[in-house]
Amino acid sequence: MEGLIVLLDPPRDLLYEKINRRVSLMIEDGLVAEVEGLLRAGYDSQDPGMTGAGYREIVSHLRGDLTLEDATEEIRRSHRKYARRQVTWYRHQLPRGKVVLDGAGSEDEMVERVLAEWAIAEGGEVA
Repeated sequence: MEGLIVLLDPPRDLLYEKINRRVSLMIEDGLVAEVEGLLRAGYDSQDPGMTGAGYREIVSHLRGDLTLEDATEEIRRSHRKYARRQVTWYRHQLPRGKVVLDGAGSEDEMVERVLAEWAIAEGGEVA
């Protein structure tokens, strides 16, 4: 066997909830200070790495174009948009034989499913 492709496909509301939480943690963990430091070090908003989701919105905030609240919401929006593009890409590019997990189940359930699919693909029996 060449391998087993597993796609974690959580319900959109769960995915968005995780994205929103992750963006809040990015802000809490010092994204604003990181971007401030990069700008002070001479990096420009168009330099590689500074154009990614999160950085460009914080640059806009630091320039006075967005409040921190608005910048945070823009980051959430851009991350959700990127996630939608990824889902579309996976749906159309991965082979038909992929194992799709809905992502709402427990980790133990997902591991068991992957192990069962692996055993079937190997021609063996599920342990």
